[in-house]
Amino acid sequence: KFKIRKVMKERGVTPTKIEQYVPMSKRTIYRIMNGEKMPSILELAYLAGVLNLSIQDLIEVEWKGRDLLEKNQTTKEK
Repeated sequence: KFKIRKVMKERGVTPTKIEQYVPMSKRTIYRIMNGEKMPSILELAYLAGVLNLSIQDLIEVEWKGRDLLEKNQTTKEK
C-alpha cells in the first residue's frame, strides 16, 4: 500500500505540479495515487525525489514476519 496520496495532500502538492519535475504524465500520477497502477521502483524514486522523501516513506508495509520470528525465538528458549 502506498501513502503517495496522503503525503501529497499533506504537502499541498498536485499531480500537475509533480508532472513538471518528473518524466511521468499527470494521468500516470493520478493512476498511481488512486491505486489503479502499481508504480515501478523508478516511478517511486521520482515521486520520492520530488517530494523530498525516501521510497520507504511512500510505502506502508504490513509485515507479520516479526511476530513469527518472535514466536520461534520463544519456542527455542524453552
